[in-house]
Amino acid sequence: MWITGLELRTHSNMKGHVSMIIYQITNNITGDIYIGKTTQKFSKRINSHKSIAKRNKGSYIHRSINKYGFENFSFSILDDNIISENDLNEKEIF
Repeated sequence: MWITGLELRTHSNMKGHVSMIIYQITNNITGDIYIGKTTQKFSKRINSHKSIAKRNKGSYIHRSINKYGFENFSFSILDDNIISENDLNEKEIF
């Protein structure tokens, strides 16, 4: 499932989703892709990226969000059927 930064708030089916998740963030301008993992709700993790970027803190993805604007990023869940932390770590690298 792909959503843009502007659509994030409208996807109620993602709220309450609490499992181990591998996700992808795509810069729609440059095509750059970031792969991440979380055990938080997907919407909470994406909003965390946005918040960190606003404070001019964080990593490459946060600087990119600042430079290009949150609305120019798409977010997708790649895998939400992960049952162990080892699997989560392996799938993020793969």
